[in-house]
This record gives sequence, structure tokens and C-alpha cells, in this order.
Amino acid sequence: MHDAHGALASQPPGAGPQLGWQRSGRGAYPTVFLHGWPQTSHAWRRVLPLLDELCSAVALDLPGVGRSAPQPHAFDKVTMAANVYAALEDLGLGRVFLVGHDMGALVGYAFARRYPAAVRGLVSVDTALPGIAGWEDVTRSRAYWHLGFHSDTSCGRFTAQHLVQGNEREYFRRFIDRFAAHPEAIGATDIAIYVAGYQGADRLTAGFKMFRALPLDIADNQHTTESLEVPILLAFSEFSHATVTDTVAQGLHDVGVADVRTAMIPDAGHWPAEEQPVSLARAITEFVESIVSIDEKR
Repeated sequence: MHDAHGALASQPPGAGPQLGWQRSGRGAYPTVFLHGWPQTSHAWRRVLPLLDELCSAVALDLPGVGRSAPQPHAFDKVTMAANVYAALEDLGLGRVFLVGHDMGALVGYAFARRYPAAVRGLVSVDTALPGIAGWEDVTRSRAYWHLGFHSDTSCGRFTAQHLVQGNEREYFRRFIDRFAAHPEAIGATDIAIYVAGYQGADRLTAGFKMFRALPLDIADNQHTTESLEVPILLAFSEFSHATVTDTVAQGLHDVGVADVRTAMIPDAGHWPAEEQPVSLARAITEFVESIVSIDEKR
């Protein structure tokens, strides 16, 4: 696998954050990977080599975390999508496939909505979308108590940051294990890399601000209902969000998404890129190849 990494300006100089990135693969189809919380682009390490022949992959660190420059504000997903869009223009990728997980899927959906001409297809990995049917079905579960905890600022700053800072390794470990079917797939070295990606007050704050912006994301998605022709694949995990797949698919149809497809990643929890990378890579491959085949017939 060819692998390169670095950082690039995601907006004109001085206008926005720099995004960390890594590139791999020599395939014909530019594909951009957006990670979730509390992860970085490292989350895709097992998937990217499996797509080397098909994709020219770029895995980005979301604004404010990983190798991306500190970002003090604007963590609604529309703004984050604008950061990603400008970064991709810098990289000169043209039309891309997007693969997003967790917070990265929220950014990916906002990107497809705002820049549909730049997207050939979107894969949403095990993630319900704020303001779309299925979101409340997932988030009203007691398992999602962390949404309020991560957003709370009743102590004058983020309550979670006040309690987690200095204990990131333990908290990230417990958080990942809670939503994993195979926690052993994410080792101590991986946790250390994720902790490093959120090290320091600015980066930890950035992560929690992604949660605090969720009410804005809900409003944005509820008010964005024009027709969208970008194909979307919901690749949900058997032991995580697979039970709401049909609900989310119908919800997307209801807000104007014309082409919604589904796939289940078997024997996986919320971290399928690490728990079942072969199955996830197969779902991505089939999705990309099907869209390419349709495009070639037009």
C-alpha cells in the first residue's frame, strides 16, 4: 500500500483549519474516508489496503483533531463539510466517493447535500443521521447517555472535558468497548493513537463541540428536503444499528434522497472498520463498482 500523509489548508490561508490526511491506493476512483469520535483517520488502517486496487483513498482527520490544526469553533456539520470540500479542492480529487462513520457520516451527509456535484456516492457506516427518521430510535436508548454528557457546559466549560482530561486513555477504552462486538480488534496501541489525536484542551474541546452542535445538525437536516440524486449506502453493523436500517432508509427517501441502498456488516459492533474490515471493504467495493457500472452505461 502506498501511504503518504501530511496537512493542507482547507480554506484560503488564514481562513480556516488545516486538515491532516493520509493517502493510499492506486485505484481509479478517488474515495474520501471520514472517521468518527473518539477516533482519527487511523480508524481506516485495515480497510484502506483492501481497496488499493479499486480506490485512490484519502483518509482525513476531522477539523480540530488528529493531525488537523486546532479549530476553536464552528463544529456544525455543514461548516465541517465546507472545510472538507475546500481540502478536497486543494488535493484536486474531482468527484469522489465518500465513506463516513459516526461523526464522519454526519459530515459526509452534509457534504453530499451541499456539494452534490462533487460526490459520486456516499457510504454511511453504522450511523443514524440527526433529524432523519431513526435518529430518535437510536438516541433515546440509555446506551446514548453520553450525548448529553458530551454536550453539557453547566460547570462553565464542557463537563466531559473537565472529567475526562487526563483520563482520556481510560475513557476512550471504556467508550469503545461499550459499543464494540469485538473490543479486542482495537488494541492498546490504537487507543494510544486516538488519545494522541485528542491530546490537549483544544483538541478534546473540538471533539465535544461536535456533540454540542447536534441540535444545529438536526435543524439543518430537517429543513433540507430538496431532491438529492447522490446514491447513499447505509452499511450498518449487525450488533449495532442494523435494526434501524429500514427506518433510516425510509427517512432518507422522505427527505428527497432518490437512491438509498442498504448492507449489513455481520458480526460487528459500532466499529466495523476495525472489527470486520473485510466485510466493510466488500460492501464499499460493491457499491463503488455498481455506480461506476451505471455511469458507464449512460
